Amino acid sequence: MNPDQKTNTLPRLGERGQIFVSAIAGETFAAELSRIDGRTWRAEESRRYLTELLIEGRIASEHENPWKVRVRTRSSGLDVSANVIREGKLLIVVAAHVRPY
Repeated sequence: MNPDQKTNTLPRLGERGQIFVSAIAGETFAAELSRIDGRTWRAEESRRYLTELLIEGRIASEHENPWKVRVRTRSSGLDVSANVIREGKLLIVVAAHVRPY
C-alpha cells in the first residue's frame, strides 16, 4: 500500500463529532497564518477557517490522546496539523499549526 492509499483509509475528523476550536488554538493558527499570507486574521475568523479545514482532516490514531489530525490541501496551499481531545461528541482542538503546502 502506498502512502496516499494509507492516508485515504484514516478516519476524517468531521465524521467523529462536532469540532470546537479553543481560543488558544485559534490565536496560534491566526498568528501562523498571518506570517504565511501577510494579512491580519481576527480570532473568530481564524477559528471558523480552521474548523472548515479540519472537517476533512485525517486522524492518525484514535488510540492516542490527544488525537493527531492533519489536513493538506492544494486549494488552500496549507498543511495543517492539530491536537484534538474528545469530550463525548465534542472534539476540542487544543493546538494547531500551519505551514505552506
